[in-house]
Amino acid sequence: MHKSTLVLFLLFLLVLTATATSRSSNKQQNEQRQEEGPDINLSMVDIRNDLPPNSPRLFVVGSFQSTEAQIDPGKSYNFVAGGKPEDGIVIMENQCASFLAFDPSVELGRHAIFWSVRSDGLYHSWDRSNWQKKASWQPGDNCT
Repeated sequence: MHKSTLVLFLLFLLVLTATATSRSSNKQQNEQRQEEGPDINLSMVDIRNDLPPNSPRLFVVGSFQSTEAQIDPGKSYNFVAGGKPEDGIVIMENQCASFLAFDPSVELGRHAIFWSVRSDGLYHSWDRSNWQKKASWQPGDNCT
């Protein structure tokens, strides 16, 4: 009886040690996942109307917005992009400009993408400081 009690006690210690080691390992893995953050690839796309105050009305439409949305001068239209391309068109009176508002092959992992609509076309930036012209205004019947 004494040996069987000792064997049971040793088995109990072995199970207890294995459980504690497993819990410690799981806790470390969970803490590491929390530090890294979830694997979510979402970006905020900001399309800003930087036209003069008395400019004609500006509208945006695209795969991210099924109906035209008006953007007043000095204001922005924002949407969240995921892992698929998002194309768009900005329209002002009888002219328009087509653009790829979000290109996952280039912008996946970026938290923010900025677009500036100006009198000579559309400009793109990742930091609101360095702008690159991406599209010029076209006659309205040239945008699809």
